Amino acid sequence: MSDDPTRFAADLRRAFDAGTVAQAVRQPALDDLHARTGARRRMRMAGIALALAPLLGAAVIVPSTVGQPGPDQPVLEDVQGVQQLVFFSPAEAVAVREIGCTVRFTVTTDGGRSWSAEQASREPLACPTDPLTRASMLPGLQILDIRTYRIRVDGMWQLTRDSGTTWQPAASAVTMVDAFPPGARVLDCGVRCGLSPAAPFAIDPASGAVFQLRLTELAGWTPVAYTMAGERLWALLADSGLRSASRIAWSTDRGATWQSRSLEPDDMPYGVVAGPTGQAHVLFARRNDAHRAERLLRTTDGGVSWSSTATDLVGDGEQWPLAVTADGALITAEHSGSARASRDGTHFTRGPVAHITGGTPGNGAGHGLVWLWEQERPGTAYVTGDAGTWTAVPLPA
Repeated sequence: MSDDPTRFAADLRRAFDAGTVAQAVRQPALDDLHARTGARRRMRMAGIALALAPLLGAAVIVPSTVGQPGPDQPVLEDVQGVQQLVFFSPAEAVAVREIGCTVRFTVTTDGGRSWSAEQASREPLACPTDPLTRASMLPGLQILDIRTYRIRVDGMWQLTRDSGTTWQPAASAVTMVDAFPPGARVLDCGVRCGLSPAAPFAIDPASGAVFQLRLTELAGWTPVAYTMAGERLWALLADSGLRSASRIAWSTDRGATWQSRSLEPDDMPYGVVAGPTGQAHVLFARRNDAHRAERLLRTTDGGVSWSSTATDLVGDGEQWPLAVTADGALITAEHSGSARASRDGTHFTRGPVAHITGGTPGNGAGHGLVWLWEQERPGTAYVTGDAGTWTAVPLPA
């Protein structure tokens, strides 16, 4: 048979007799459906991690794919549940799912009691009918705010400022600046913000205008995560020369000038979160660490001094969602649903458990919040801003 994936699939179809084909296309049992769609999500996450690896010098944790479906057991493409979810407050969220060759968006502003009609991204010029040859569009997606999204279609960035109702080329819709205008709200891109690294974005909340920093002063470095707290903008940088080197940089003049410090060669960073009064935390794992402990590089004085600490969060192949509350506490959540909080960045106390019923849990963090939900079927998301209580948010059907 051919080494070409498309011809290989065609050869297999010709090789099967009618009875075999009928058995293969029979609708799977529900348990099998959930297992396969969960595997699809894990494969997408692995692809995202591998795509980021060149920028971080292969310093990315890739989830294991052992035991997942292979070529003789194709995964299912379309998932009925929410595949990506971003909260801006316990009442405001954007839910995303990928159907065929489009990404679809719906919004709630009342804590899930109602959701807007789904709006779709533009469809690429070529849309393979075989799910096995169809690349996911989710890695090329960024939710900038509750109405403004950025997605790559046919190699070009498209932008919407009305929750997906209309789209335009991002090149003509985004204003490049040397420093963000006063009052512009910087995208919280500290943890799990999206695949494609880019200079920081901000949005004028009154006009909806979108700005992007030029970052001339940081030439040779690529931002992979960024966030803003108070008057400090923080950015995690990877060496654009593809060396295994990372830096944490910060600006007190909305991106016009920067200071920075390097991370150790064996430190594998994957996010930065920040809080009030000059507080910032870089999340990283250490290469060849037998204890698999997640670590934090921390400052509490705006970058003047830094310290490194090992947490009691044990790495399991996927990154922990992490956020900083308004009063400076660190919060996160386990896949099992337990909220956890820390004041010292070392010990994370367990809190209440969200009622995740099984399947493949999704999680996220940002805007001082952490949230969990089940990705494979419609259900309920749980969001917390203090790790003391979970707020249940019904998801769209």
